[in-house]
Amino acid sequence: MEKQLHILIIEDNESDAALIIRFLMKADYKIMYEVVDTASTMQSALEKNHWDFVISDFTLPQFNALGALSVLQTTNIDIPFIVVSGTVGEETAVEIMKAGAHDYIMKNNLARLVPVFKRELAEAAIRREHKLTEERNMMQAHLLDLIGQSVITVDSIDTITYWNKASETLYGWTASEVLGRKLNEILVHHETQAQYTETLSHIKNGLSWSRELNIKKRDGTNIPIHITNTPILDEKGDLNRVIGISFDISERRKTEDAMLKKIDELAASNEELNRINRLTIGREMRMIELKHHCNSLAVRLGIEKPYPLAFLNETDQEKEN
Repeated sequence: MEKQLHILIIEDNESDAALIIRFLMKADYKIMYEVVDTASTMQSALEKNHWDFVISDFTLPQFNALGALSVLQTTNIDIPFIVVSGTVGEETAVEIMKAGAHDYIMKNNLARLVPVFKRELAEAAIRREHKLTEERNMMQAHLLDLIGQSVITVDSIDTITYWNKASETLYGWTASEVLGRKLNEILVHHETQAQYTETLSHIKNGLSWSRELNIKKRDGTNIPIHITNTPILDEKGDLNRVIGISFDISERRKTEDAMLKKIDELAASNEELNRINRLTIGREMRMIELKHHCNSLAVRLGIEKPYPLAFLNETDQEKEN
């Protein structure tokens, strides 16, 4: 199947340009091309279309390969730049390569053209993939900086490989200071042996775990944090790295302590209220009993009852009578 290539040719000789195109078409390439011979027409072509290659003669009446290379480099477009010329000496070829050209081919040796194209196509694809990976990593790092929580990555032997901005703020260490160092050299946490054993067991089994710990910051102060560690395993099931996400829970602890204090105060207040109620009811019952005895004595003496008592039911009224 034909492979389509878009080629920008910097050449003032139409027959030389056509010869280059024929060599590539013989290699089963479908070629879309444009021929330019000045800096301005080259700039315009680069702005209007996407190109897979730039092929330039070394010397033109109004232009040359070094000038063309300079125009390409100002665009920051990663396109293989190949010099095809019959006038390039060895020293000049070295100069062109040092300036950034990917290769040079003599016009009397165009048999090299197809192998060079195949090589540069493969290398350009690798560079694009690396660039995309780098851009994705930068975007991920930017997003991790925006979440406001510490994100730390360590490899299988506890070496720190990633440390975001929130980690710098939370723990006081910059990324440049901690990358490549062991995590336990940087963060000292107060974890019991049982907790540590449980943590290792979870990690070895590929399980995430969460816990609240007290961590010592760079300045020596201790802070409570909530941390979730997630192990990442490779294709064989072996530990590849661990991603830890943590955040400061000092304010939450303060709120919880305040709530617990309030609850204790309310409980103490309620207990005191119950005690007062019990004492009050006790005194009232004793007063009622005393008044009842006085009324009973008045009945026996045949005089009026001194205390009018309100009774809850008929039984109490019968007792009074």
